[in-house]
Amino acid sequence: MGEGAIVDPPISIRKQPMPTHQLSGFTTEATADIISRPSADLVALSSNELMVARKLAYNPENDALGEGDFWAEYMESEDDCMAARQVVPFDTFTLSVWHTLAADMFEERSDERDASQIDRLIERRGLFPHDPANRPWRIALPAIELQIALEKDIKAGSCRTADARIRVDALDQLSGMEPDFYTDREAISTAGWDALSVTIFEQTCTAPTGVRFGNIFDRPDLTTGTPLAHARAQLFELQTALASATRSRRQDPAFKIYVRGMMDELLAMPPLLEAIHNDHSGAFRVVAAFLDDHHPEWSEGLSKNQAFSPLLPLPVDWNGHVDIVGLVQDSRARMSAETVGVAPQFFGLYAGRRDGSSVWLGAAACEADAHALVTRLG
Repeated sequence: MGEGAIVDPPISIRKQPMPTHQLSGFTTEATADIISRPSADLVALSSNELMVARKLAYNPENDALGEGDFWAEYMESEDDCMAARQVVPFDTFTLSVWHTLAADMFEERSDERDASQIDRLIERRGLFPHDPANRPWRIALPAIELQIALEKDIKAGSCRTADARIRVDALDQLSGMEPDFYTDREAISTAGWDALSVTIFEQTCTAPTGVRFGNIFDRPDLTTGTPLAHARAQLFELQTALASATRSRRQDPAFKIYVRGMMDELLAMPPLLEAIHNDHSGAFRVVAAFLDDHHPEWSEGLSKNQAFSPLLPLPVDWNGHVDIVGLVQDSRARMSAETVGVAPQFFGLYAGRRDGSSVWLGAAACEADAHALVTRLG
């Protein structure tokens, strides 16, 4: 467990629902005994994500757009680029809407009890003050959009062609819903940026009040995502690049520089090193082997989890409470069976945190098994 964790607290099992959680990390005054989580008043959303949120929140009685105009705007968003470039104040939408967006991003069910969904969304898409002295101006892009921008450099034959080709080849191997990738003006040409930033929808999108949402391309004072999110994305890219590289490619000086840059950021992120160290799926075995060969000390001091655990790790700021909640679920969300008024399909376990929020630990088929799992936590 990390610094600030409670050591062997007495476990308190609670069957009653916890109060609606406060946004963890969204307070202005940090509590000394709570590990810091990223906070952001602004979030970067793609046009389509933004309009999904607008659709969920749309109320024709108090929205500036009439129903016809709203649906025209919604349809236009589906033809827009996927860059997370809309600057959206967090208080634009309710927690329920943000949970739905987070669940879609992470390909999981929405769960309004699980504050970690919001934590991860902010880690990945929060907008933070840009400090030019310490980090570049970064914008979140899915792999296909980043490829499009990089290919502009390749076609133009710029001085960055070799670096761009290496990244395009790696990104081309990726499939599915990987984390956002992050890039900046130093890595992409003006033509590449223009390919992402100029679209029809950019001129039409408005908030429910009628005020136009801002655009990240117009905000050099903001950068997207946290350093952990940036390193997490590079971990996926690094695994793919190393796994697909031939022996001759690995000896290419440009490729070595490309790998070294990502490796440096990864080595500075203990949470990711611990995840690699405890990965039993083999998802990052190539990265682990590379670390063993080139940085043999990388795993020193990292804890080794059990080979299998039915529960996720406890949060480092666990308050000693575990809620057992009867749940039902559909393809989109997990919900309290009591709230819906039906018998539970299964029982979920939620660990309380010191700020009053809770996070998902796992589930059991019956209440007795849930209690047995809680007992094992001690």
